[in-house]
Amino acid sequence: ADASVRMLRTTSPSPAGAGVRCLYREGSLLEGWQERAWSLPTHSRAGKQAPPLPRPKTPQAPTALQVQFAEKRPRVSCEGYVPPTPTGAFGDPHITTLDGLTYTFNGLGDFVLLLASDARTSFVLQGRTSQTGTAQATNFMAFAAQYISTTTTTAVEWTLGSHGDIQVRLNDETVKFSYSQDMGAEVYYSPGVLLVNGSSVMAIFDGAIAVSISATSRILSVVCSLPDRYCNGTKGLLGVWDYDPADDFQMPNGTIIPVNSSEEEIYSYGMTWAAGEHSLFAQPLASPVTNFTPVFLSQLRQENTSQYQLAALQCHGSKECIYDALSTGDVALGLATHSLAADFQQKKTVLNAFPPIIIGDASLTAFRTERVRRQYRAVGAGARFVPHLSPELNISENGTLTWEPRGMAPLSLSLEAVGSNNLSALLQLHFTLCSCSRSQECDYNDTVILGGSSLQLAACRCEGGYSGPFCQELPDPCAQGCFPGVGCDSRTGCGPCPAGLTGDGRHCSGEGLGCGGLACDSRSCPEGYCSNGGHCHLHPITCAPTCACPPAFTDQHCLVAGGDFRPLPRAASPCTGAVLPSPNTLPLPLPQVSAILGSLEVKAFQSNTKISQMTDSNGFTFVVVCEFTYDSHGTVIRFLNEELPGAITGAFNGQRGRREVVTHLFQRLHRDNITDLVKLTVAELRHYFPCGLYGYKGYRLHYAGAVGFVCISPCKMGYCQHGGRCQHLPEGPVCSCFPFSIFSPAGAQCEQLAVSLAAFLSILVGALAVLCLL
Repeated sequence: ADASVRMLRTTSPSPAGAGVRCLYREGSLLEGWQERAWSLPTHSRAGKQAPPLPRPKTPQAPTALQVQFAEKRPRVSCEGYVPPTPTGAFGDPHITTLDGLTYTFNGLGDFVLLLASDARTSFVLQGRTSQTGTAQATNFMAFAAQYISTTTTTAVEWTLGSHGDIQVRLNDETVKFSYSQDMGAEVYYSPGVLLVNGSSVMAIFDGAIAVSISATSRILSVVCSLPDRYCNGTKGLLGVWDYDPADDFQMPNGTIIPVNSSEEEIYSYGMTWAAGEHSLFAQPLASPVTNFTPVFLSQLRQENTSQYQLAALQCHGSKECIYDALSTGDVALGLATHSLAADFQQKKTVLNAFPPIIIGDASLTAFRTERVRRQYRAVGAGARFVPHLSPELNISENGTLTWEPRGMAPLSLSLEAVGSNNLSALLQLHFTLCSCSRSQECDYNDTVILGGSSLQLAACRCEGGYSGPFCQELPDPCAQGCFPGVGCDSRTGCGPCPAGLTGDGRHCSGEGLGCGGLACDSRSCPEGYCSNGGHCHLHPITCAPTCACPPAFTDQHCLVAGGDFRPLPRAASPCTGAVLPSPNTLPLPLPQVSAILGSLEVKAFQSNTKISQMTDSNGFTFVVVCEFTYDSHGTVIRFLNEELPGAITGAFNGQRGRREVVTHLFQRLHRDNITDLVKLTVAELRHYFPCGLYGYKGYRLHYAGAVGFVCISPCKMGYCQHGGRCQHLPEGPVCSCFPFSIFSPAGAQCEQLAVSLAAFLSILVGALAVLCLL
């Protein structure tokens, strides 16, 4: 394993139970993929494991999902990503609002730091302060948070312990962490919140809001991150989040004081956010606070100018550090505050420093030595690709990749883009090569990785009698037989037709062909000669009636079943689909789209539903849901579950002649443009393919990857024991038992063995005869 590669995963599932895992190498994203069901990290909960999250039900019809699928699973790419906005408070409380305004508030008691809400959730964060020693200053010694959604209410409380540690309570119960190998830290999970105990104690609510509490110098600090859906929906000491610091000092009654207000005015503003009777803390304050007044920085400067200047020198001009050092007389505490403030600002900078975003399909497929050309885009300030030149693979600075396979040597390559900030992004490329003699013989679902590289070789499924590793050997011309009486040569094939007949040796015809010189056309099959859908025809020479039976039947009249057959779907065939966008402001022309999708190599396209108009950051666009129908063939199931987005992009991008009809409406499609709807697994598809055949009971449904669903009779799986003969009749498999040796089998499946009376008497008589001779 590559030690430089690290996997990260989402710390909490989406509301639908999904998640994302991403691979990084040295800080650069290699690739990410979706988890259909997010799995719990290892944890302990009073000796019991928490119940698993419910898996979202697969919809019966894809049209019910429409474009809401994007909300079911987190995005894998970084396109459109907006980082969470952090806010925090540390030291002798120095607060940074969501809009970036920094101020000092030394209130004593319980205070509302944040009230946030959107259409479906609400979040409250409160802080409790205590006096910092004997100084006229305060610091945080506890925090409490409450998150309410449509499905759960969660309360977490952090308290500074007597030994400088952090004690955590969840819903009024003490949390006992356990180490998770998966997360690499001590964790505790409960529906709606994940707690992680590392250098700080973090709570992630519903995978959206993160609150991190740390302890330094017996003072608690908090950093809180919110997703952008709470923008314009917050208030409290952490401010009104609207990217405008001017209104951050808003009181509960809506009154706003200027950002350049005096320290005394800011203190009065902060006191309006006292929690009072709405406190979230389990234990009330020991005694109400009535007469505490903090010391302000302006007072400290006036009292001792020289000491202020010395502190300013030691604190490198940081006002937060100066205040903490002078108010407490502890320079180390001031420097710790300065370090926390610098670390907070650095994290904000990192969150907003993005590498370029690489847009394009990471999977490339080539047939033999054909040239594959792919265009990638790098989005970001000054973004460009790092060129690569080799005999079979070239990448230009503008993102044009050309792959011309020249053999089957292992191949590994990552596409790299660098921005003007010198941050780089990596896209791990995956190559699939088919070296079969004909393209239709390539099985891209059955591959082998070459030398641990990114190149995989597709298997060959030979057709038409061809054979060999790459189907390079010609078919046997005698494999399909010749006309009766015609010989066959392994090199040249069937010989000439009999005298008086004409044809290629496999098929012969002529006036003399018939029964006793009479044409078979004058005869017909007896009525009801073939049963269960069998078709009767006359032998071309003997004119004898013969049945062409469905594959399940093994006798001459299509009465006895036992052979395998492919099941037909129920009346309501299972469907999946893809949401196809129009990058322009005009709706897609459904007839042309249907024609293109109907031309896909695997014929599974069914129809397009009506066009829907969607609103996004660029205005509005149109989308159409394209429906595809499953059947029992393995090629169709694999195609719809694994290859559909790539096939759609190939149909629109690779066949220029077909795209001309929609060129004025369609830009070049990328796989990221297509939303692939939830697929039906093999287990889910079983319900759609019953093994009912003309009323014959007892068939069992099996699935083989290369074939698909097949109905198999128990007669072919050893249903009858001890040499019994099995026949599959309408009521099910029936066994005919035959005696062997001295045994006579009996029972529905010949499973019971009894000694034959006649055989026993014969043995007994023989034994008596021997005794008489003695």
